[in-house]
Amino acid sequence: MCFLYLRATVGSLLGEKAQIAGAKKICQAIGKQMKAIEAVVNDTSRENKSGAADIAASQHVMVCALQELGSLVQSLNATASPLIQEASIGLLEIVSSVLLHPSMTARLAAAWCLRCVAVALPFQLTPFLDSCLQEVGYTDTILDVKSK
Repeated sequence: MCFLYLRATVGSLLGEKAQIAGAKKICQAIGKQMKAIEAVVNDTSRENKSGAADIAASQHVMVCALQELGSLVQSLNATASPLIQEASIGLLEIVSSVLLHPSMTARLAAAWCLRCVAVALPFQLTPFLDSCLQEVGYTDTILDVKSK
């Protein structure tokens, strides 16, 4: 809800450059959240007792951020291509990493955001699909190692 209010009131006042800058900041925030979640999930010592609460809280942050990111990309259409092309931003990699989030809600929001990217930037489908296939191959490798 927080992003919906912001988009309705302030979003229309922002130009394309400001919207792209906002999308970059959202990507950074998602990346930080995912690093924190990975640390909780990979904590083998179980010293972090608030881990389940952190994951539950992060899913709400992820859903809001991913919905806003998807909406921004859709509204920018072709002008959102720097978000995909600039490796320093890593939009596809960051959003794809959320597909491994422990929460189904966050994973669904990530899938919706990736769909928004595909719809808004159809000329970027080849690199987009390559990135997705690499991510799927990577996760298959991880699952094979964990199951052994």
